[in-house]
Amino acid sequence: SYSRLPHLPPQDTAHTAMTMCTAVLVLLAALLGGARALQPCSGPQAAIFCEGPLLAAVQNSGIFNDSKTFVDMPLAVAPETVLANLPDLDTCNTLCLEGFLNKYFLPAGSDLDEWTPDDWLSDPPQLDAITDTYLSDFAFDLNLRWQMLGRQVNGSVLANPDRHTMLFVTNPFIVPGGRFREFYYWDSYWIMDGLLVCGMNQTVRGMIDNLLFDMLDAYGHVPNGGRLYYELRSQPPMLAAMVALYDQAMDDTDFVQAALPQLEIEYDFWMTQRSVNITRGAQSYVLNQYRVNMTAPRPESYSHDAALAKNTTGVDPAQLYRDLASAAESGWDFSSRWLAGAGMGSIRTTDIVPADLNAILFYTESTMAQFYVTVGNDTRAAFFQMAAARRKGAMQALLFDAQAAVWCDLNLTAPVGEVVTCPQPGYASLFVPLWAGLTNDWDNMTTRKFLHTVEEGTWLDHLSGVPTSFINSTQQWDFPNVWPPLVWFAVQGLNSLRHSVGAAQALGLAQRFVSSAYFGWAASSAHNMYEKYSVEGVGASGAGGEYTPQLGFGWTNGVALSLMRMYPTQLSAPVLPSIPDDTKMDTWEIAVVIAGGVIVVVLLGVAISYLRRRYRGGYARIREMDNI
Repeated sequence: SYSRLPHLPPQDTAHTAMTMCTAVLVLLAALLGGARALQPCSGPQAAIFCEGPLLAAVQNSGIFNDSKTFVDMPLAVAPETVLANLPDLDTCNTLCLEGFLNKYFLPAGSDLDEWTPDDWLSDPPQLDAITDTYLSDFAFDLNLRWQMLGRQVNGSVLANPDRHTMLFVTNPFIVPGGRFREFYYWDSYWIMDGLLVCGMNQTVRGMIDNLLFDMLDAYGHVPNGGRLYYELRSQPPMLAAMVALYDQAMDDTDFVQAALPQLEIEYDFWMTQRSVNITRGAQSYVLNQYRVNMTAPRPESYSHDAALAKNTTGVDPAQLYRDLASAAESGWDFSSRWLAGAGMGSIRTTDIVPADLNAILFYTESTMAQFYVTVGNDTRAAFFQMAAARRKGAMQALLFDAQAAVWCDLNLTAPVGEVVTCPQPGYASLFVPLWAGLTNDWDNMTTRKFLHTVEEGTWLDHLSGVPTSFINSTQQWDFPNVWPPLVWFAVQGLNSLRHSVGAAQALGLAQRFVSSAYFGWAASSAHNMYEKYSVEGVGASGAGGEYTPQLGFGWTNGVALSLMRMYPTQLSAPVLPSIPDDTKMDTWEIAVVIAGGVIVVVLLGVAISYLRRRYRGGYARIREMDNI
């Protein structure tokens, strides 16, 4: 059995009062929520951008190719004036709507100004360590992109906040790129990692402060991104990891001391509003899930959500909207992980207890314990040490497949078996617990089991990186897409095993991903960096989902730079033929370019085949290497 009532972890007196107040508010919201749909945001502009007839009319009209455009448009006048001058939306056609928007709204994105980071360096010292000439050029180009992706909130947002969906933050920041013109929560971790490679410590500190103080003080959690319509949902809680990343680079105990009270606020949010109590026999466990209390369409995907609710039979629309928003909170929007059947109408995110979310929270608890040791607060250090131990025990009992040595998601509505059996091959989220430190006490036998599971699942047998899953659902967080953060988790996790096979697999995976990113960058005239890649083509963009592939791209740049810093002398780039500036190439020139690309792919294939023969061999091969 299980219960989603707010869970109150034992805390000292100072924190108990705050946590209990939060829990009471959650319960009141749940009790009162039945009277009216729980809208995505609040404020005077909510009746325009988060609910109401104008939102429905504009989003259903198809005026914009991307439904995010409308909800990113600032108001030219006060929201009351806009609402007072609404046309008759029953008779207002597309031309009428366009005229109204032109009169009362400003262009999407005009609430942000371009910003060149003050601490940008033309020659970051860490990049000089990259020995491959081509990868060095690649890394320096990625460093240039931080200037292109820098933004700061326009002063009009602070002067007239009710005219904007943009959330005000004090410090400038780096955006992902493309349609993602504001900051995003978990994207920022890998952006920060890349910025630190480039020596941009000041920019990183400002971005963390935005989340620690501006966002947590205003909302009690870090929203999904920097827009009002993201107000009710968060994203994977990487904030403690961001603080740890900065502290590792700067060794700044004063910063850690200042961050800790804010990290407590975020932790309380996840433990009071995203926890679930699970009973097995006489034992009760507490774990966490993505669960957004929102029963209306997502404003930035309004027409998609509303049409899905209309066309799906036998499903409560309110629950459907809740599950869609919860999947968006996971960052994996969307994936077969959250689906009970073949279509999006079967989504059931709130029935799932994700293994990777709980691994991230284990990392958070372990990291906060260490932070408190550093600042000399033994009481809070002991609390978080116990919290991490309790979570590890719960994950071991409910999520861990001992035979395969992997953690997997728990479906709260599925029959309870005597032992945990994870579906194979599962999802690439299986690497996150390794990064989080849940394997630090593994013996050699358990490590060999995991390596065997990974090998049998062919997770590392693909040219471009780790596929998100092996299910081709047409959703973007499934096969054949490769997501840079999942590659990063896999490389970090495999290295954490302290086993020669795992270390070799990590290096091989880093090589394949960086080669693919480099290939896509070098082979495109605009030097494209994609949000996601595909295992079905070297350097090819991924696809699927609710929007077209995006360029930029913040976390891809960050992961590529991070891996080149990790392996500055071991990685090498495929050498591509130079493409003449004259676009009217002769036939023989085109043939040379194509042949060169084919040769590169063939050589990569031969290399991977060799690596597979070298490190494959199954369980017996891993056993032979026990004593290495």
